Amino acid sequence: MFNESTLSGNYESIYTDNPLEHDVSSRDAVMRLDGKTHHELMSDDDPYICYLNPPKRAIPLFTEQAARSFAAFAKRAGHDFRQLPADRNEFYDDDTKVNLPSWIRFVPLDKTAYWQCWEDWVYDTWTGFMERVCRETCLAQKGNDAFLGVIYFQLPSWYSLREASKSPVTYRYRDAAGEVHSATVTLADDPEYDRLNQVAMGTDMERLIASPWLAGVLHETTKSIHVQRLPKATPASHDIHVENDERYRHYYLAQGALLKKVCRDHGKRFGAFARSQYFMGRNPLDPQGFERAFRNTIMILEPDIIATIGPWFAAPEHIPEECRDALRGTSGILEEVWLRMCREYAGQYGRQAPRSPG
Repeated sequence: MFNESTLSGNYESIYTDNPLEHDVSSRDAVMRLDGKTHHELMSDDDPYICYLNPPKRAIPLFTEQAARSFAAFAKRAGHDFRQLPADRNEFYDDDTKVNLPSWIRFVPLDKTAYWQCWEDWVYDTWTGFMERVCRETCLAQKGNDAFLGVIYFQLPSWYSLREASKSPVTYRYRDAAGEVHSATVTLADDPEYDRLNQVAMGTDMERLIASPWLAGVLHETTKSIHVQRLPKATPASHDIHVENDERYRHYYLAQGALLKKVCRDHGKRFGAFARSQYFMGRNPLDPQGFERAFRNTIMILEPDIIATIGPWFAAPEHIPEECRDALRGTSGILEEVWLRMCREYAGQYGRQAPRSPG
């Protein structure tokens, strides 16, 4: 549904490994990158151009069918908006380089009613689609006693908690010495609220959780948090640095606590992810790092469900033969730590201990 990627032949994405698409100095680039490199975007605080803040172009506002859908949605809401809005700030200053189709127009950001209608349409379209997927999955599993429901699994900043973010939430975190603290915040007041609740991802999490077709949520904690790297950082030292950063606490712990509250309010299960990969690079955590990450997220968030991932996770002999192609030559050094930490968690919080990944 939302998989269109180009506005014109000279649109170039920053989310790619293709070196040509990182050539921000190219006169053929339409996106307003301001001469910044891909690496600079990852830690930039520019409100319009930042790795943390994907462009509105990341969702398909480019087809006439999408425009008709938006116009119909706007009409039902009492507006006469017939063209999809484009944000001028996302493009270079030279208008001659941007050739918008007739069903798209530049709309100033102070036209709040127009942009609010667009925002509501995006959430309604994508979240409505996911609701239908959940419903069809549940109906297809009717009579299957082993089916326990649909679980949504996604990173923070890929879903929105718009109403819940307006109320205070208390969350816990560990400091560098391992001591547990509590803090109360209102996430809607945070300067990075828009980055944590990105319209471009199109997921109204509160609406989805309220749906009778969703059983619960897994709050993933594997995405790299973009903080300034220390000089000569290693994957292990960078992990510790990130875990003590305010942005980490905001994205993983405060947002996780808020998501847990929304789940509780609707009688749904809240799950969290035991991260098994370094924030820096793509290697699996060492046992010490995995245990620390487990204590800093799982033990703090206290989820109903604990999940993890990684083909390196389990020893080969504990993985079905038909699945071993995914191992990629890894050693399974985390399985013992995983089972030990899960047993400790189950004993401390009275939860059912998770099974071996095999």
